[in-house]
Amino acid sequence: VNASTLVLSFEDAGSLNADASRKPASEDFTVLVAGERNAVTNVLVNAQEKTVTLTLTLTRPVTAGQTTTVAYSDSTPGDTSGIQDVANNRLGSFAATT
Repeated sequence: VNASTLVLSFEDAGSLNADASRKPASEDFTVLVAGERNAVTNVLVNAQEKTVTLTLTLTRPVTAGQTTTVAYSDSTPGDTSGIQDVANNRLGSFAATT
């Protein structure tokens, strides 16, 4: 976490799917900073780096020492968007993680 950016890193052997039409929705992420919700305003997938970068609300940047958690739940499991690898294997969800 760096001010208004939170980067999630994945260790899967394959790259992530960075097709813009398949990226996860901002509202699929729940980010809490010091116990308060901080809305995700943008999601960027970097396939080769295996990262998903979340842009948080600029009015409440994260500062040093604040506990930050992120959870993910694919709100539209029946369509093609969501966190997935290049073989289109989807990540259904993960619980709040510090």
